[in-house]
Amino acid sequence: MFLRSTVVKSEDKKLRYWKLVENYATERGTRHRVKNVRRGRPGTRQAPWTPESGDELVPIYLGQVGWGNPRRFGDVYVALRFWKRLGLGNLLSKLRS
Repeated sequence: MFLRSTVVKSEDKKLRYWKLVENYATERGTRHRVKNVRRGRPGTRQAPWTPESGDELVPIYLGQVGWGNPRRFGDVYVALRFWKRLGLGNLLSKLRS
């Protein structure tokens, strides 16, 4: 499961919503399914999960979801963009031959 963000324009504002998304396999490949979240106060809202394999029900309280050990992304992305923009891959290919 992972979180997906969605931006909705409302009058003169942009509102960002987060959805809990589940991956599941089909004959045609992997698909995504959005989990519905019950209404309520932010700390008490629970994302329902119906076990298909007979496992126990696992509640996810959205007010207690945290972020741990994030992967670094920004510096690597900037380096990749510079690499492509400057054409360093083509330059190295020409220098190798």
